[in-house]
Formats: sequence, C-alpha cells, structure tokens
Amino acid sequence: VAISFALLGKKVVLVGLDIRKPRLAELFEIDDHHHGITNLLIKDNITWDDVNKQIVNSGVNSNLDLLMAGPVPPNPGELVTRKSLEETMDILKEHYDYIIIDTPPTLGSLTINALCASASVIIPIQCEFYAMEGLAQILNTIKVVKETINKKLKIKGFLPTMYSAQNNLSK
Repeated sequence: VAISFALLGKKVVLVGLDIRKPRLAELFEIDDHHHGITNLLIKDNITWDDVNKQIVNSGVNSNLDLLMAGPVPPNPGELVTRKSLEETMDILKEHYDYIIIDTPPTLGSLTINALCASASVIIPIQCEFYAMEGLAQILNTIKVVKETINKKLKIKGFLPTMYSAQNNLSK
C-alpha cells in the first residue's frame, strides 16, 4: 500500500511500530537497526529535526521514507504509551501525505496506541477461519477506541491476504 501511494507521487512514511519484533529493515533490505521510532519515544518535546534524523529513504522510491522500529527497548509496551508517540505522529502529518503504521499482529498496547494516533485503519486479514474469529476482536477494539479516545477513527477497508481462488473461505 505504501509503495503504491509513493508511485502515485504521494509523500509517504511507513512507520514500524512493531517494536518487539521489527521487520521493516529486513523487508527493505536495509542494514540499520540504530535509527527508528524507539529513539523518539524516549524523548520529550520532539522536533522535526529529531524525527528527520531517524527517517531513512526506502531505496524503492524517493517518495517513500521509513521510520523503522530502531533498537528494541527492554519494555516496549510501556514505551509506546508515552505522549511522544502522538507528538511524533503530529510532526509526521506536517511533512507527509500518508503515514502508514505497521503494527504487531496482536491487540496489545502497541496496536491500541496506533489506533489512538490514527485517522483511519485498513485491516489486513488472512483468508482463513481463525483470522475471521480475530476480526471480531479488532472490530470491537476499534469501536471502543472510537467511542472513548479517537472519535475520528474510521475503517477504510479490509485487505485480504494469502488469497486462494480454490479456497471457499477466500471467496
């Protein structure tokens, strides 16, 4: 999704908020585990200069930047609850057309805080039975976040993954 927007000429930053098990660097074949969002989450009063020092270009398209996870902290769940996540997102909004947050595939504090900081969500869903069961949980979580913390949060859509035309559940 991020690459598609970048190819359309939009300025995009892909944020790796899966700070327990970071994978963006691997996916983009970047050998850098020193720059990333964890370096920002520990700070107070974040500036664009602070954020910009942590951003790397994807190497895929000049419009696509990465704010990878960075060094794995000892207590990632606690780190992401700081106000610095919201500050970082506010700064990114000033410089990018799209901010795409890659969260862990679980409903922990990292994902919930990402929902609190987001305007919308696209839900990737694997085309299999147990993923459908988990869908009810994420929909309920989004409903609670929308009712209590982030009234602007909208579901933009669902992104089926691992689709197989031979599989009835995929259809």
